[in-house]
Amino acid sequence: MKENHLNFKVLIFWLGFAVITIIFLVLFGIRVFKVSTFKDMDDVKRANLVIKGAITTQKEDEYYVYLYSSKDHDSNYAYQEVEPTIFTYFTYVAKNGNNDTVKIYAYDVDSFTSINGYNNVNDYLNSLNNNLKTSSLPSLVKISNGGVNSTFTTINKITGELQNVMTDSK
Repeated sequence: MKENHLNFKVLIFWLGFAVITIIFLVLFGIRVFKVSTFKDMDDVKRANLVIKGAITTQKEDEYYVYLYSSKDHDSNYAYQEVEPTIFTYFTYVAKNGNNDTVKIYAYDVDSFTSINGYNNVNDYLNSLNNNLKTSSLPSLVKISNGGVNSTFTTINKITGELQNVMTDSK
């Protein structure tokens, strides 16, 4: 009788330990995939997501490029409105990247150097689309087959586009 009582206590202990371990692993797994700022990403992930040269030279046929300014980031409220959706989409791509998910990259216009004969960032952005300029940042550009397919320059259009993609593919 005493031995059965002892076995029951041991069983309860190990079940409790297993449940706590599973909860911890689930929460840790969610945290690993969640991206909330560019600084949250390790150097390897950031290097794979940030474009340094011309934004139309990635290997995929179709992808998004989030255009932002690291210098104006803290003084422009639009970044605080747009970036939760941007980072949710980064997380979405990280979780669903093997499917037909349209990838997303980031381009900090403050890191601009001469590209294809364009000596300043506004001339380069204007060559991609007449609506693009540093004053219209943050912006989202959809690239298809090496050219600009669509440009989203307002908070509602940027968040709406990415939310629609995440909703439509479920």
